[in-house]
Amino acid sequence: MVRILVGLSQYGNVTMPDLPGFGGMQSIFRVNEKPTVDNLAGYLASFIKFKYKRRRITIFAADLGFVVVTRMLQQYPEIARKLNY
Repeated sequence: MVRILVGLSQYGNVTMPDLPGFGGMQSIFRVNEKPTVDNLAGYLASFIKFKYKRRRITIFAADLGFVVVTRMLQQYPEIARKLNY
């Protein structure tokens, strides 16, 4: 995974957000939410909207991240329109 991200950094900035309850993030229960795919997708959409505003983006997702990103793109088509293919 690290080799892939280092390779991607040659083409632009790479950001790896933690989802609530994973990595360095506090549990999603602490913000009174249940850890559903929909809630994680909403969190990720908020992060992308805040961080990237009107810029185009490329998303690389693996494991659970793939499920969360797929749900996010279904729920937030405005983010899907910003993707680089």
